Amino acid sequence: MISEKLEKLLLSELRIVVFHNDNKESGEKGSDESGSLIPDEQLTKAVTVNEELRNLGYLLKPADVLRLAGSSSLDTFAQHFRTLVPDVKAPPMYPGFPEQVMKMTEAEFRLHQLIHYFSTYGLEKLLGVEISKGWLPYEDSASYERNQKDDALLNAKVLELLSDEKAPAEALRRVLEKRQRMTASEMELVTLAIPYLEPEELAEIRVPFKENLALLFAAILDAGTVSRRLCLLRQICQHTGDVLKCTRFVLARHHYHLRTSQKRAIVKLLERYPAEDFRANLILSGSKREGNLIVLKHLDFNYYSRSDAHKEAVRALRNGDLRSWESRAKYLLTSGNEGALDFVAKRPGMMLRMLRWLLRLGYPEEEIRRRLLENCGSISLHTIVDILNSLERRMQQEPREELFRDNLQKMEEDAAERIQYWENWAKHLNPENPKNRDILPKIKRSERAYIDHYIHDYNEARALYEKSAPYMDTVCRLLKDLLYAHLEQARTDLYGKKVFLQAQAYDLKRSRMKGGGLAGTGAGIGTGARNTDAGEGGYLPAGIAIRIPDEVRYLRFFVYWNDPKRVDVDLHAQAHDLTGEAFHVGWDADFRKNGVIHSGDITHSNAAEYIDINLDASVRDVITRIHIYAGKDSFKEIRECYVGMMAVKKLGKKRVLYDPKNCFFTHELRGSSRNLHYGYVDVKRRLLFFIGGDVRRAEGPSYTAPINLCDDRKPVLSMAEYLDILFGAQKVCLVESTEEADVVLTIEKSAEEKSVSLQDRNFYLEV
Repeated sequence: MISEKLEKLLLSELRIVVFHNDNKESGEKGSDESGSLIPDEQLTKAVTVNEELRNLGYLLKPADVLRLAGSSSLDTFAQHFRTLVPDVKAPPMYPGFPEQVMKMTEAEFRLHQLIHYFSTYGLEKLLGVEISKGWLPYEDSASYERNQKDDALLNAKVLELLSDEKAPAEALRRVLEKRQRMTASEMELVTLAIPYLEPEELAEIRVPFKENLALLFAAILDAGTVSRRLCLLRQICQHTGDVLKCTRFVLARHHYHLRTSQKRAIVKLLERYPAEDFRANLILSGSKREGNLIVLKHLDFNYYSRSDAHKEAVRALRNGDLRSWESRAKYLLTSGNEGALDFVAKRPGMMLRMLRWLLRLGYPEEEIRRRLLENCGSISLHTIVDILNSLERRMQQEPREELFRDNLQKMEEDAAERIQYWENWAKHLNPENPKNRDILPKIKRSERAYIDHYIHDYNEARALYEKSAPYMDTVCRLLKDLLYAHLEQARTDLYGKKVFLQAQAYDLKRSRMKGGGLAGTGAGIGTGARNTDAGEGGYLPAGIAIRIPDEVRYLRFFVYWNDPKRVDVDLHAQAHDLTGEAFHVGWDADFRKNGVIHSGDITHSNAAEYIDINLDASVRDVITRIHIYAGKDSFKEIRECYVGMMAVKKLGKKRVLYDPKNCFFTHELRGSSRNLHYGYVDVKRRLLFFIGGDVRRAEGPSYTAPINLCDDRKPVLSMAEYLDILFGAQKVCLVESTEEADVVLTIEKSAEEKSVSLQDRNFYLEV
């Protein structure tokens, strides 16, 4: 049996639920997997279980209901499933929320807030002891007992049923075979699933995105005999560069102290690749050179090596005799060498990242296009999508002169105030002491250097933008042509088929594609191709625009957290009214304004907070944010932190505050951030986006304008445009109904017999 923690991740990340498969052979409809007929009593019970799942917002496919009916897991399945669905186990500060807060005066709300803060932070400061729980104005939540549930406002989420034997391997395959960086939750899922597989099974999994290879490498390195390890590691690592990258990960994990057997195994593995491959991968770039020198040092490479050719390559690296591919490419391109483009085209992924630079150097667009199209099959679609997302972010964050001047003036005024303070302070010093005479000049030089550094940064950013901006449209055009050419060469299960696109629940024109890092989100906040922190996970990726059904009158942003220590988690809503004026609802701002209302700030663990957004009020858009105020440094350190966005139709004293069946999306936070942009609500268009990105990534330099979340511009690459390219390249014939279709294409899993989930196929970005 697999662990409950892994089961929860299978559900949240892949919408997979497991059962114990007693029979190994597949059967016919109406029978169990051994082919035996299923008694009516078991079929009835399985249908009842499916209805219980529907009350939690989930649903099994008809075929999976039959499989469950013939399984020994049937009797306990529903009860066990409830333990996998996170719950809000505590009332908010005001259990009668939202009506109770709507009727309160601001004086009463603020008084309660101050007493609550004093009962935690204030007493801790006065008494020097840790307070586990603060005072609450309404401890007796029983008087606000709620038992009425809202209507079902959202479609149930379809699940996939897998046996407990197959689920770990299938989960690893789906996560690791993507050409994209794992999210924090996916990384945890992989770590938990690896122990359930044999090394031979692990070695059969293809890992095209090498930054995801490290966990697999580490697991195999610790298993079996040396010869067996070497055989398996050689299978999963295509070249020396893979080994070096994975070794950096292993070294960091072991605090740069490996066992002798591990060092010998890695050195022998490196020597199984030709010396030329070893030499080439040692110095792809200047930064790689430094990292590889550290790896070789901690492996004691020369001591354990038995290959003179490999030792000679290491000697050349240390003495600076090797020239990196990057430096060679830059030399050829800037010198105007006739073979420069051909040299760069041998690494088409690198050529893609150089596109704007190549155009600035004067290389003809058609020559670049020809070489890229010749290599279109070997270029990752994720790379193309990531670069398009990165270009959009660059275009949105233009360094602006007026913002720079305003900020520079403020910096100079602040510096003058600080210098004046130190001048007044220096009057009391002994002027005869030589050290005292140097203090003021040092402070003035430091202030001036800080301002000069800011000016230098702006000038560099502005110059780079002016060089790049004229080529943005050309680069976008080249990338989309390359996207079409790559998909045209591929063969998917859509090729030449009649397809019905069933995606009415989403606005595909405002949804963004996801590439190797996180997508630029539907709200315009996101990360680029070189993102190193993949943020929060979840089944649906960031960037998809979800339509809010017409009957939904409120959105409820909620969090529940619990930990053995006291942790203070806060919710915030940063919004604009219909005139465009910004306002903020949170513990340090308004507690209610323009139809946005906060349930009260709680500062201890085992607590819940809510923010309700009235979709009929005078509000244009809302960014929802979650922040750890105190207690932990990141969400992954909190034992349980569960956050989500819920649809609400009716309010009332007896109506439940939390209902899992009406949650658009939910997440148990596992990322390394403590300040997260969670979701964006475009109230004007009734659209909801999951963001899941660190707030710091959205801010940008002070000389760039804040990203306009209500911008009417469409994404550089919308999901609608991507699907048009996919359908054209795959010669798809779009039809008007499911009856005409060979394939019903959906975003999420579907119970439709002919359905194919785009999310489960990773939007065909792996072809």
